[in-house]
Amino acid sequence: MIVGLVRVSRFQTSDDLALQQRELDFVGAKKIFTINGSAKEAAHQFEEVFSFCREGDVLTATSLDRLSGSVGSLCEAISRLRAKSVDIHILDIGLDTRTTEGVAMLRVFETLKIFSAKAKYENQRDGIERARIEGRYKGRKPTARAKSPQVIHAYRMGRTIAQIVREFGIGRASVYRILESGGMWPPPPEPRPRSAIKNPGVFGSGG
Repeated sequence: MIVGLVRVSRFQTSDDLALQQRELDFVGAKKIFTINGSAKEAAHQFEEVFSFCREGDVLTATSLDRLSGSVGSLCEAISRLRAKSVDIHILDIGLDTRTTEGVAMLRVFETLKIFSAKAKYENQRDGIERARIEGRYKGRKPTARAKSPQVIHAYRMGRTIAQIVREFGIGRASVYRILESGGMWPPPPEPRPRSAIKNPGVFGSGG
């Protein structure tokens, strides 16, 4: 079955909707889904599309931006559809995964996704390095370490490890590390009671 996908925004007119529907009718779409509304509503509507499509179906849209707004989410949508053995047909660029050319185009999109993610990572790393050189990057301040004085004080005041964990919202292992760095963990062993020593030479009865 050919499943059509129409997507409209609040800036598009009813003519845009009608044009997409006519193009999908022309290629034989038997079922047409319309995606609109907020991002949350659109995500829910897309889930309905994914659930409806079955093995052997062809999800058809007039352009790539009807299927997704970014390369990353586009590749994710395509991967989900392909996992169900659902083909994709994008009319304006002639992408059709039922052909070898269409499969090759998919590989290009997957390559673009990898390139985009790598470029984002490199830009972020370069920005951090520049900030570090200029003295503007302080790094992420460890949450547990920042609470060391309060943790040590609470322990000195007699709070248990469990109480400290609940009160400061940090892990038990972090509490142990803080106390250990402050020389308070492990606690010193309690002195063992001295047993009475009997000395028959002193306390024994004399003749």
